[in-house]
Amino acid sequence: MATEILARSAFAKAVGVSSSMVTKWIGAGMPKRADGLLDAAVCRAWLKANIQRRDEVGGETFSGAKQRKESALASLRELELSVRQGKLIDAGDAKRVWGGHVMVVRNRLLALPGKLAPAVAASADAAVCQELIRAEIYEALTELSHSEAEPVEPHAD
Repeated sequence: MATEILARSAFAKAVGVSSSMVTKWIGAGMPKRADGLLDAAVCRAWLKANIQRRDEVGGETFSGAKQRKESALASLRELELSVRQGKLIDAGDAKRVWGGHVMVVRNRLLALPGKLAPAVAASADAAVCQELIRAEIYEALTELSHSEAEPVEPHAD
């Protein structure tokens, strides 16, 4: 089996890191040849012995960090897809829309006393007063249930 001798950039690509990371590893003791090239098998063995050993002391290995990064990127892409498909909306947008709905309901409810006071004051019969209030509440709820929600423009990042 032939020994694989690589330049820093080629070794970096082979193990999935940047050239600057390979330079850091060399500074941390990863062996290099006198001509500056790297023996891939020797360097991989050094990585396994020195970099991946961090798992044993509670640190994170390069492969673990890379796997965590890829998992996070996949989750991010899934969220972006859900937004594009209309299955997910921004929490700020949802708060803004619901806040608007709550304000409409609040205003409609606060208008009830002024609207009903003259009719209730004119009636001495509790049943008539109750019916006036009930009818007005049902009218308000019906009106609110038929109102269309305004479309929400996503906020700009």
